[in-house]
Order: sequence, then C-alpha cells, then structure tokens
Amino acid sequence: AENSFSDISDATVAAYVNMAVNMGAVSGNGDGTFDPDRMISLNEAVKIMTCLLGYAPKANESGGYPAGYMIVANSEKLLDGINMVSGNQLVNLKDAATLVSNSLTTPMMRRISYGGEETYSNSDKSITLLSVYHKLTEIEREIVDANAETKRIRVVEANSGEQPVL
Repeated sequence: AENSFSDISDATVAAYVNMAVNMGAVSGNGDGTFDPDRMISLNEAVKIMTCLLGYAPKANESGGYPAGYMIVANSEKLLDGINMVSGNQLVNLKDAATLVSNSLTTPMMRRISYGGEETYSNSDKSITLLSVYHKLTEIEREIVDANAETKRIRVVEANSGEQPVL
C-alpha cells in the first residue's frame, strides 16, 4: 500500500494510518503530512473511535465534526469515566485508555441496506470491535491506573478480586 504522508517512514505505521484514512477516522494536516507524534484532542480521539465503530454516518447526521461525534460518543457511552472539561483538551493516557476500553464492547454500527437509501443498525449487540477483529467476547473490566511516564495501563477484571492484568 502506498504511504499517504511524507512524515511517516515506517511501513507498518503507514499501513495503519492509511487504513484509518480510508475509514474516514483521520485525514492528516492537508499538506501531505500527518504529524504522528502530535498529541491529539479529545474531539479527535472521539472521532477516531466513532469512525472505527461505524458511527460516522450517525455522527454526520447529528451535526458532523466535532459536535455530532461527541453527541454519538456520549449516547453510546464512549465517554463514561472520562474527565471531560472540553473537547479541545489534549487526551491523557487514562482518558485514552478509558475511551478505547469503552469502545471495545460497544455494538458496531453496520450498513444493512444498499442501493437507494443507506440504512445502518447497531441492533446486533454481539458485533463489537473485540468480536470482529479479535474473535473475543465481552468481559467486565475496570481501568484502575494509567501512568504516562511508564506508558503502562493497569486493568483488572471488575469485581473479581484478581491481580491486575497488564
């Protein structure tokens, strides 16, 4: 696959970024660069996860970027547990991990009609990022700590009393 951005030299990274571009989740800077080391805002992180879950059409109907994406993320409970002051705030490690964790078991929006009017549905609650991409089913989990210095996130199975899984 061709690399869309001049500032991404790693082929594996380029493949993932290009996949996200094709899904409408990211678009780069408009000048042929992506700035892969730049921190992103909560608005941007929410758009990425919302698109990966297939909710872009619903978000665009709800007002587009950024408000429509925040509306959909809130209604799908992607923002639960996130200390949100503003959508423009930079995402810290804990909030990013919480957003990803919330997204893993959110039902994916799938296109169910083709031709004339496009119709989408998330009625099959078993179709999630975990089930589609990793063939996994839901488990209860809780993020108990995120350390930006060590870049480690500690997650435990909720109500289990078990040791954290890293």
